[in-house]
Amino acid sequence: EEKNKDQEAFFKALDYADAAGIRLLVMDYDVRPETYDPNTTAEDLLRITASYNEHPAFLGHHVYDEPSVDRFDAIGALKKTYVKAFPDKYFFVNLFPSYASSGSLGTTSGYEYYLQNFIDRVSPDLLSVDYYPLKGSTAKPVLYTGLLADYELYAENAKLYDIPFFAFIGSMGFNSSIKQPNIQDLRFMINAALMFGADGINHFCYWQPYDSVIQTENMHAMIMRDGTVTELWNDCRTVNREVLAFDHVLLSFDWQGIMLSNGTDNGNKISTSFRQVRRPMESHPRISSLTSSKDLSVGVFRDGSGYDGFYMMNYNNPGNLDEVNAFTVTFNDADRAIVWYRGESSVVTLDRGSFTKTLDPGDAVFVIPVKG
Repeated sequence: EEKNKDQEAFFKALDYADAAGIRLLVMDYDVRPETYDPNTTAEDLLRITASYNEHPAFLGHHVYDEPSVDRFDAIGALKKTYVKAFPDKYFFVNLFPSYASSGSLGTTSGYEYYLQNFIDRVSPDLLSVDYYPLKGSTAKPVLYTGLLADYELYAENAKLYDIPFFAFIGSMGFNSSIKQPNIQDLRFMINAALMFGADGINHFCYWQPYDSVIQTENMHAMIMRDGTVTELWNDCRTVNREVLAFDHVLLSFDWQGIMLSNGTDNGNKISTSFRQVRRPMESHPRISSLTSSKDLSVGVFRDGSGYDGFYMMNYNNPGNLDEVNAFTVTFNDADRAIVWYRGESSVVTLDRGSFTKTLDPGDAVFVIPVKG
C-alpha cells in the first residue's frame, strides 16, 4: 500500500487489512534509497514512520521495485539502518527478470552478475523476482523460454544463503507485457514457482492500477477500477485455495534440484526452455524410470524425516489446450504414494512402484513415494 499519494486511503487500507486478517507491505517514499541520508539513524526511521509502524497490519516496507545495479549500494546502506529499526519486518526489494535489457539491469555482464551483485551489496533477507512468462494473446499465446533458468538461479541462491524466495505472477493483462490469464495460465505460473521451492507467491495485480494502464473487457486486473469483481478474481481465489490446502506440506520439504523429461511426442528433443537450465539432475536414487508424452519438469524435494517429494509439472505453453501430458514414473522401494493435486490429497497404491498421471495444461502434481 502506498502512503504518500492519499494518506486517508493509506490508513483505511491498513485498517481493512487488519479486519481481514492480513498484513501489508508499505511503500513509503520517505523510506527509499533515493531519499536515504547516510546520517539517518534507526531512531529517525522510527520517527518518520511513527504514524503507522505499530499498526497490527504493518508487515514491512516495499522498498524498491526492479532496481538497477547502480541502486544496490544505496539499498544496502538503507537496509543496515532499517534492520536496527525494524528487526522483525520485511525489507522487500523485487528484482528484474533476465529478459530485462542491459540498460534496465545497469550492467552488460549478464543476469547472474546482476543477482550476485544484489546479494553481495544488499545482504537481503529474501529474494523476489517478477518473471512474467506468458505473452501474446489467447489466439496466439507465447511462452518465454527463460523462466526455468531464472527460477533455478533464485532457488539455488535461496538455498545457499538460507533465505526465502518469492515470485510474482502475472495475474492480469498488462498492456503488451502480460497476457490476460485464464485459470490454466494461473496454475502454470504458480506451479512453476512452487516447483522450485518458492516460499511465497505475489499477484500482479489485484486492483486495476494507474489510469495509464489499459483496461478493457479482455484485459484487466481481478478488480476493475470501478470496483467490479471479475471472473479472474474467482479464478485467482480458486488457485490460491488449491495452494493453501497443501502449502504446509510443501513448506515442510526442502528443494533439492530440478529434473527434466523430454516429451516422446516431440521425439525427445530438448526444448529451448529445458536447454537453458544450467544444472538439471540427471537421475535420482528413488526414480527407476520416467517417461512423458510432453515435456515434464520435476522439482525434487526432501523433508527432515528423509521422505522424497517430486513436484511433477506439465511444462508446456498452457495456452495450447491440446498439450495434455501423460507420464509414468517408477519409484524404487515404494508401494504407495501420497499424491497432492489441485489442493486435494489421496493415497495411491503403486503397481511395482509405478505411478501414472495425465496432466492438463498448467497442471502439476506433488508425489511422495512411501513404503509400507
